Amino acid sequence: MTKPDIVFKPRYSGRAAFPLFFWPISAIGVIFFGVETIRSSAYYSMGLITLMFAVAAVSPSFIYFRALHFGNDLVVKRYFLPDVVIAYKDIISFQYFSLRSTTTRIALNNLNPKSYEELDQIMQQLIKSGQVKLKKR
Repeated sequence: MTKPDIVFKPRYSGRAAFPLFFWPISAIGVIFFGVETIRSSAYYSMGLITLMFAVAAVSPSFIYFRALHFGNDLVVKRYFLPDVVIAYKDIISFQYFSLRSTTTRIALNNLNPKSYEELDQIMQQLIKSGQVKLKKR
């Protein structure tokens, strides 16, 4: 019988949750100002606004993650992007700002303190059980 996965769902601080909360407005803004740019032929002024809304709509998917699944491997569930699978043996360090492996880095600096403490407890359990062995620098 296999043990169930531990699922960590992050809670972000106020300044970090702001772009996630207003993401739909950014996506609508890209469409609206894109059409307005083509319709008005004001490529510089309206195009610049369209570009700003596009960056605001696309960037959260690269910065934030939906959940971390701790099972046989660590699986990072992200918004609009494919999942990242990290083997426990590949984890190099776990610090307040990031979780690093040999192939990827997961930014943790936007988590609120309670959410980080919850993740820290999960990581400490994995370290104590011997699944994760952090590398000394």
